[in-house]
Amino acid sequence: MRKGVNEKMCKKNITYIYMNYTYVTLFESLYLIYMYFFFKTKYNINTALLDKKIQKIGPFFVHNTGANENKICPFGKLMAIIAVILAWIRLRYLENPNVVIYTILFDTTCLILAFLMNLNALIYIIPLIFTELYVMYTLMKTNKYSVTSKKEDSLK
Repeated sequence: MRKGVNEKMCKKNITYIYMNYTYVTLFESLYLIYMYFFFKTKYNINTALLDKKIQKIGPFFVHNTGANENKICPFGKLMAIIAVILAWIRLRYLENPNVVIYTILFDTTCLILAFLMNLNALIYIIPLIFTELYVMYTLMKTNKYSVTSKKEDSLK
């Protein structure tokens, strides 16, 4: 009897967690698309380490510096699209423990690139990084719970 109750609770928890991650992913996607494609500001932070060197490579890495313009280069916009696609793909594989590792690697790569190339982009993704940290923490906590409950069920 207890085994059936645990299975029901696990299924209910997984469904609840999946719905929460769907809402979080939707929020992250909308925020990232808005900030990287539509948000215009008069403030420009030109102090990135490789800002001028990267822009000399080609127009794909040049971002606007004028007043009331979007400050993200085409490369940043491409990375935003990739990030949104990967976030939605991540939903399909939530129970895979490697999802946490891959997400942390991708987020770290984005942080480093934004720090080196465009500090405006870095400032725009800071709220997403905090959200991702929370998501990864709860995902790791949930996966640990799922693994221990499976081991306990196999021992009974």
